[in-house]
Amino acid sequence: MKKKSILIILISIIIILFLLSIGDGKITGEATKDLNENTKQIYITSQEQQVSYELKPNNDITLKVKEGDQFNMRVITNSQGLRETKEIPFEKPEGTYRILGLGDSIVFGSSVNNDETFLKIIEKEAIKNNKKVETINFGIPGSGPRQEYFFLKYKEGLKYSPDLVLLVLGATDFDNRIRKFDEETGNWSFEGEFSLGEDKKVNKKEIEETERWIHNIKNLLEENNIKLIVMLAPSRKDLTSTEKKGVMATGTYEGKERKGVLTRVDHRTIKLLEIIQNQEISNIDLFPLLYTVYIEDREPLEKIFWDNDHPNKFSHEIIGKAMYDALVEYGAI
Repeated sequence: MKKKSILIILISIIIILFLLSIGDGKITGEATKDLNENTKQIYITSQEQQVSYELKPNNDITLKVKEGDQFNMRVITNSQGLRETKEIPFEKPEGTYRILGLGDSIVFGSSVNNDETFLKIIEKEAIKNNKKVETINFGIPGSGPRQEYFFLKYKEGLKYSPDLVLLVLGATDFDNRIRKFDEETGNWSFEGEFSLGEDKKVNKKEIEETERWIHNIKNLLEENNIKLIVMLAPSRKDLTSTEKKGVMATGTYEGKERKGVLTRVDHRTIKLLEIIQNQEISNIDLFPLLYTVYIEDREPLEKIFWDNDHPNKFSHEIIGKAMYDALVEYGAI
């Protein structure tokens, strides 16, 4: 089949999606007051010091995520402390392509239910196309590449024999401090320092630290013959800034470069893109997709993000469908 540019694929998906009706799912159960006030109901202190905290296992709780236009989020975890509604054996089913999603609250799916995360949308698209694809949610809110590296090892992620690890990076991933959680109070504290430079940009130390931990994740997977693709999530600033300077939005997979015609301006995501490209890591950039939704389709930011940079249900759906098609186009699945 003749290859198409990734930008054309993503825009085509958007057009199809806007012809469909996307409704809000209704959640049953009692909602708690606020996501940030109920950390004691979601997290526990981890036995692995470098991980610090993790999701409470065997949990099933519904949280009120946002006031005003209220919507709820049901969080279900299995006995392994993963945001999954079922137990997942280490042994992979025969003929199944297994994707492990690694990252922070974007992978976890803040604001959406378990089956509404972009990972589960990828699964649903695979089923529609008679493909056996299984995704595993290794998302942990508030984490960065450093914690994610240790979380992947501590939770024995490699024992699941994933064919692909989909590492999601975004603007907040330069903060690699150890984030400590107090189970009694539900409060957070940080070990280490994090600071911005005089120009309010991430400083050299933070960049080098993030670069090192991304490299460590890459090496760990290469040593175990597991494919790595980075999904780069744009920030709200990328979509809304009036600055004229930026860098070309690109995506590469196995040496094949895909270029868009748009520019991003958030220095954090620009720097992440540089790190990924310098380490020659295959990546899929979501910037062209969400930029098109915001600028060309004139959808309000509130329909794309539920807060600063977190995608909501609408965005998880279009991201999941776009990611499925991109992975197929790239030959990953």
